[in-house]
Amino acid sequence: GADLRGTGIRAFAGTLYVGANSTASSGIIARYSTPLSQAAGPLWVTNWPDANPKDTFGGIAASSSGVYLAGANWTRTVDTVGDKETKGLLVKFPLAGPTGSGYNGAIWDRQTPAAPGAFSYGGGEGLNAVALASENSTNYIYAAGNGQSGFSNGGRLFVSKLAEDSTVLWTQTDLAE
Repeated sequence: GADLRGTGIRAFAGTLYVGANSTASSGIIARYSTPLSQAAGPLWVTNWPDANPKDTFGGIAASSSGVYLAGANWTRTVDTVGDKETKGLLVKFPLAGPTGSGYNGAIWDRQTPAAPGAFSYGGGEGLNAVALASENSTNYIYAAGNGQSGFSNGGRLFVSKLAEDSTVLWTQTDLAE
């Protein structure tokens, strides 16, 4: 069987949303009822976007408007500098599963940040975490990740802020330095 790794879990409105990655496919999301019993199967589960093991999920958040997954993606992103590499991707699904009008049932998916990425070098990037915040009665999405800023550096931090409609408002790098 495939190597499966859980990457995130969020409880929301009587359900658990679980993010995972598989070496044989792509990012996986599943929804379970709570309380969860040992033998309970998921209410729904899906691989997204398809079967490319370079498409992974690293973080998960949920609100009344949907469930958000952050990760690294090869299939649904573009690379405008050098060879093709993974980039950060944020995906929003309906709470009820992959029933949205976007790609493979998502509500939307957005390369985060836009190409060439957080750093002008345009190297490999990915998102590791996602959080939701209400600011002055407006909801925002924050995604944190890391990317290459040079040939051999893959560990530079960035944070992006998005509107609920998936518009990337800004990206800030190296917050911890």
